[in-house]
Amino acid sequence: SPRGGQIVIDAAYRAGERGVYVVDLASKRVSANLTSGGGRVPVYSKSGKTVYFTRGEGPGIWQLNPETGATTLFLEGHGTESVAESPDGKTLFFEHDDSLMAVPLVDGKAATGAIRTIAKEVASFAPAASGVYFLDVSGDIRFVANGSATSRVLFHAGRQPRALLQRGISISPDERWLVYTVASAGDTNLMMLESRTFQSP
Repeated sequence: SPRGGQIVIDAAYRAGERGVYVVDLASKRVSANLTSGGGRVPVYSKSGKTVYFTRGEGPGIWQLNPETGATTLFLEGHGTESVAESPDGKTLFFEHDDSLMAVPLVDGKAATGAIRTIAKEVASFAPAASGVYFLDVSGDIRFVANGSATSRVLFHAGRQPRALLQRGISISPDERWLVYTVASAGDTNLMMLESRTFQSP
């Protein structure tokens, strides 16, 4: 959560029931499954008042109130994988059939008439203040600036198994460090890339 008191996880935690659970870090208490019927890739909004998630049953982005457990369909027909808000909370980015897409948020609601495609063949992504960093299916780490229609290659991480590429990419708040995973000699390694110089540390 934005304040650091809770985390949300996507797991088959109790009796093999897959869904979204909230973990309180102070008490170590784990909630009941809050998304009966399935839920995956949960992420907090910047305000901490809602959790976005998708379901395996088909396209759609859902919202979960972490306090009450109530769920509502937020964006119908869009979103098949990861979801994340921009740092300013004004844009929601999501993956749909391997494309990175974005929709403006107005008073907490999606401006569905303004949904746009940012890039195609995307495995995972990380929004930042200046734009979006993403890992494409060929293993290139790319960046597209706010307001730009084109992306540029920052670094070639190497062709990896699709499942590994989808484990994610993360950017530090100051946008200095990118973190991602690669497979090497049968192991999975966590890597860091200094984005400003595009040199591995």
